[in-house]
Amino acid sequence: MQIFSFFLIKNIKYFFLGNLVFITFIVIDLIIQYKTGENIFGFKPQLNNYRFTGIFNDEIVAGGFIFLFGFLGLSYFLTNQRYNLFFLFLSFFSFGIILTGDRSPLIMIFLIIFFNLIFNKYLRKYFLFYFLILFTLVTLMIFTTEKSYNRYIEDIHQILDRSQPSFTTEYWHNRQERIVLEEQLLNEPKDITIKEKIVINKKRFEFLKNLESIKNNSKGNFFKESLYNFRNTIYGAHYLTAINIIKDNPVFGSGIRTFRIVCLDYENEILSFNRKDGCSTHPHNLHLEIISEIGFIGYIFFITMIVVFFYNIVFSHNQKEPDKTIAIYLLSLMFAVLFPFKPSGSIFSSWLGSQIWLLVAINYLFIIKDKEQL
Repeated sequence: MQIFSFFLIKNIKYFFLGNLVFITFIVIDLIIQYKTGENIFGFKPQLNNYRFTGIFNDEIVAGGFIFLFGFLGLSYFLTNQRYNLFFLFLSFFSFGIILTGDRSPLIMIFLIIFFNLIFNKYLRKYFLFYFLILFTLVTLMIFTTEKSYNRYIEDIHQILDRSQPSFTTEYWHNRQERIVLEEQLLNEPKDITIKEKIVINKKRFEFLKNLESIKNNSKGNFFKESLYNFRNTIYGAHYLTAINIIKDNPVFGSGIRTFRIVCLDYENEILSFNRKDGCSTHPHNLHLEIISEIGFIGYIFFITMIVVFFYNIVFSHNQKEPDKTIAIYLLSLMFAVLFPFKPSGSIFSSWLGSQIWLLVAINYLFIIKDKEQL
């Protein structure tokens, strides 16, 4: 085991270098696609030119791919303590992520900065300077290019606006439907189908009243208003569904990869205007997914593992630069991926799980190196 660990640690820099070269090619290809409308293979952008995918064609994964493998590749420069090249390529890869229009990896970049500013004393001043560069770059891209503005600003506004109900309109439609059903029932007093539709209509009215009550109670409170607006989005519907599943299965969860099945039972129980969209393959938040599918028992084991990694890396007194620098930087990647207050893929059925376990494995290597002095 020690020999194998020694081999991996001594050669991991070549893994980093391979990622660095490959992602550099991907970002250059993305820039070509952004400028010309096609990448070097003739692939065009997706979703009405909002999402630039490069070599991935119709798979909208370029941003996440650059984040994981590109930011892992940057560790190559840390192994040689070439910090100027590290931040040069960090800026280049960040620019590529901005071009993809993928919002989640962009959020994770800022999380990496935040983590390293606090815990990585060797890179703290560099990350502070980089934060200023990135903030300037993002601001310029958003407010000087129509594509970026539409993706990062206008698209979010439209998602929120489309998700919010007009209660006046909803009540009017509900009332008109009830009038028609009641007239039909007068002509067909024994029709069970009509009676069932009237019951559904009344439940819809009660749902609207409860949702409107939440809105009225949130007025004047920015935090509550934000939560109310979010609950009506598709993501809000996913989260509320997961929370209801957790309430019914708090200890062991409903089972791995069962969210897509049991979510159907909660369609009419959540208070979200988009409750019909509350069902999906996963709840789009890995923490809610873990708790809802393997319960608090499984979640405690998972969090314990993360805390152990954090303690052994951040509070290690044996590691010296550059090992300490690399270890904390790699831990910041894990922190960004696991950050609870952002949308995510499925840990059990998408490549997000591969990202997490890859980061766990690499972080574990540096813990072994520290403890066994390899």
